[in-house]
Amino acid sequence: MKSIKNLVGLIMIVIVLSSCDGSYQAERTASSASATKSQLVSSSMIGYAVRTQNYLVWLENNNDKTMMYAYDVAGGTRFSVGEVNGPPPFSLTSDGNKVFWVENVFDSGSQSVVFQSYDLEKKTRAVVFKMLGRVIDRIAADNGVIYYFAANSRQNGLYALDTRTGVTKLISSSPRKSMIVVDGIMLWTADEQTVSIDRLGVTTTTIHLAKLDGSIEDHVVARTQGCSISYDLQDDVILYSACVNELEQVYVFNMSSGTTKALTTSSSSFPNIYGNRVSWVQRTNNSSPASSLQVASFFTKTKDVSSDHAVAVQARTGIVDAKLLDENTIAVAINNNDKPGLSLYVVSLGQGAVQLEAGVRQLKRSINSCIGLPLECGQVTIAADHKHFEDAQGIWAAKGVMFELPQAGIAGATEKAFTEDVF
Repeated sequence: MKSIKNLVGLIMIVIVLSSCDGSYQAERTASSASATKSQLVSSSMIGYAVRTQNYLVWLENNNDKTMMYAYDVAGGTRFSVGEVNGPPPFSLTSDGNKVFWVENVFDSGSQSVVFQSYDLEKKTRAVVFKMLGRVIDRIAADNGVIYYFAANSRQNGLYALDTRTGVTKLISSSPRKSMIVVDGIMLWTADEQTVSIDRLGVTTTTIHLAKLDGSIEDHVVARTQGCSISYDLQDDVILYSACVNELEQVYVFNMSSGTTKALTTSSSSFPNIYGNRVSWVQRTNNSSPASSLQVASFFTKTKDVSSDHAVAVQARTGIVDAKLLDENTIAVAINNNDKPGLSLYVVSLGQGAVQLEAGVRQLKRSINSCIGLPLECGQVTIAADHKHFEDAQGIWAAKGVMFELPQAGIAGATEKAFTEDVF
């Protein structure tokens, strides 16, 4: 009798899940034109998110595991890439088509670095390269080549690893704090130490530009003291933030003419550019973490912004990063107050200012609420190897699943069975 009961429960669950999934597909199609102002996609992100041509990818802590997640910009949905072996939080990067990261592996007393990749279109993961030693926590990628800075007995400097051939070559012996590479153009930051008159150490941070074809070897774009530098790159435009006379502002550097102009007049940072849109974060005042995100049209010929820029996002806890996903959508990371990690939102532009708060992703209890959010209502996603599944609580090993006839609704029943390891 119990087997009949289980069979009936399974049939009922399959029917409800199929029905919900069908509705979800229709909802997802409709959401591309979407009326949703903001969507919380992570409440425990670590490091910074990276964007590819069609996706946003990030790392987060989930039940003491480091998980990688992605957001489909066109579909408006989040999905799990899988568990990763504790990579440094800033090692995640993309060449526009794939994401790359490094994992530190200890084996028989020696440390190795494993470069891995994930193709978001094909949903395939691969080990790109493995080497003994240690790599710093920031890497960059462009057109299938990974750029990394190593400091060990075998390698010391900036290297380029061609993922198609496995060939590695030394690019420079100069250290880099951070770097990006886009279409053969590399930007990086470095620190210069000087001694002031009162013999106190002074650190000057510099932004450097180089073209990998050798036409520009090392051009210093800007110098700053007293604040961190953030930057972005598109075509012949470099946007960066730097402190001048103790005021942090956003500037634009024109690679074609070699000229620089200020884009903002108030305290601002984290510039970003996509097509004909630019954004930056503006602090309310120096005594408060509260900040707002400004978005403006960008004129590629004059390298200037429109005067009618508007506040798109406000956050009392402070905005720490923002990335335009297209000209109508932006990803925004904000502080979580005293909680670890960051809250990551995807915000639709052009609908007025959105107030963001530190978020908590919660399991939904209503069957109706599962439409458009399958993992939030107790449904599960089965991995391609059929050995793992994912629910709203994380990744689980599958040992075979026993379904009971749900008495508390799909969400309550499935969550109880999975979290109590009853399978």
